[in-house]
Amino acid sequence: MRYLIVQDWANTHGNHAGMVHMCNLLKQEYPDEYCILVKDVPHIFNLGIKRLNRIVRFFYERFIYPMQYVHLCKSVMPLFKKGDEIFLLEYLFPETSQFKLACVLHKKYPFLKIYGMSHLTPTYGEKKYSDYRQMVLKWLSPINKYLTLGASLTDYFVSLGVPCNCVSTGFHYVDGCFYSKKREVINQRLKVIVVGAMARNFDLLKKIICATPEVDWTVCKGNKNVSGLFDSNANVQLLGFMPENELRNQMSLADVSLSVMDDTVGSNVVTTSLSMGLAQIVSDVGSIRDYCSDDNTIFCQNTVESFVAAVKKIDKDRDFLEYMKKNAVCRSRLFCIQNVHKWFSSL
Repeated sequence: MRYLIVQDWANTHGNHAGMVHMCNLLKQEYPDEYCILVKDVPHIFNLGIKRLNRIVRFFYERFIYPMQYVHLCKSVMPLFKKGDEIFLLEYLFPETSQFKLACVLHKKYPFLKIYGMSHLTPTYGEKKYSDYRQMVLKWLSPINKYLTLGASLTDYFVSLGVPCNCVSTGFHYVDGCFYSKKREVINQRLKVIVVGAMARNFDLLKKIICATPEVDWTVCKGNKNVSGLFDSNANVQLLGFMPENELRNQMSLADVSLSVMDDTVGSNVVTTSLSMGLAQIVSDVGSIRDYCSDDNTIFCQNTVESFVAAVKKIDKDRDFLEYMKKNAVCRSRLFCIQNVHKWFSSL
């Protein structure tokens, strides 16, 4: 049996792109091979963790959440047997730490194989945690392998001293049934959509938009504060956080998904927009080439000139645009849930 220990988050709760949905798809496809244990959205995050006293935050992160994971698994611990595998799907994230659980399982059930999935990019991890490099090595001790969603994170772990045989590279899944374009929209003016806020460069995006007034832009900023940044751009539709169905609808109206990123490992935005049949214009950073290829994507340096040239190239060559769109859908099929199962089964 494979036990999937997953954290529910407010921003992906109930949608078709988070880790909980991935677990549900695996259980649905392979009911006899997976057991799911979901930890609820952390209460402290509902309160707004940035406003909390440091001592209170330290107490929750060090004691409360780690033990909640242990209690979550107590009901299934008597069922553990040789050959079973544990997947900790929010590993290397101290705010809702699964490290304590890994230590308990490693000590009490040494016959288990334990895997820890990490989502943070190297740059974000080092920026957020001053001891991140040491943490990567420390948290390896109770598990068999790290699981990563991109080669750049794997290479980073190895560069820190993680043995190659203690890390496995996979990919971020996509639900191709939900994320599929139901009808083709023909836009007279090229329509480009921008989705996502993590590790995004909005200042650079602003300059790209100013240099392409002939293109219509939909910027989905989520909860990111970009107040006033696009007020002078008549060709921009600025949208805040929205329900998943509406986001999918906005993607279905576009031709191109553009992502200006400082770094990336596995991206919901990239996988879902590929599945929606959108051509890609992306920063050539991190693990992006694990997901995108030359027949569906134009890879850019993080300069205004590079992105503007890519936008204009697609705008002027609509046959090339259609070619990229078709290949985007084909590429997305690599990230189906069946291939996630193959990855997990190969460990």
